[in-house]
Amino acid sequence: MSVVGGQGHGIGGGGAGGRIAIHTNTANEYKGALLAFGQTGSSSGDGGGPGTVFVEDRLSEFEYQSRLYLDGKNLLPAKPVVIWEKNPRVLASNETLDNNADVSFDHLMLNKKVKFYTKSLMVT
Repeated sequence: MSVVGGQGHGIGGGGAGGRIAIHTNTANEYKGALLAFGQTGSSSGDGGGPGTVFVEDRLSEFEYQSRLYLDGKNLLPAKPVVIWEKNPRVLASNETLDNNADVSFDHLMLNKKVKFYTKSLMVT
């Protein structure tokens, strides 16, 4: 599964990666690739920003495990990823997260020169 930005042509910049979100109610048995990244621009165009892959598995009735993957694909300058969305499971059920945050994840994977921003924190 992939949401990869388009390659820049002429004076155009490269496209940004898209977003993949997977929420499971049982064991996640998908073993294929999950790709979300931007592409390089032309010689005068800027490169696109990274995409996001968010996977949330239901482990038991009230227990979930979530992972957020970000891949900058070594594009320079590195483009930031800003997370503004709320988890749809939390919105639909009117739940609150452990720390009253809008979004949370148990594992964060940052690859190949990606910048990650939240409201008051920057991780590079």
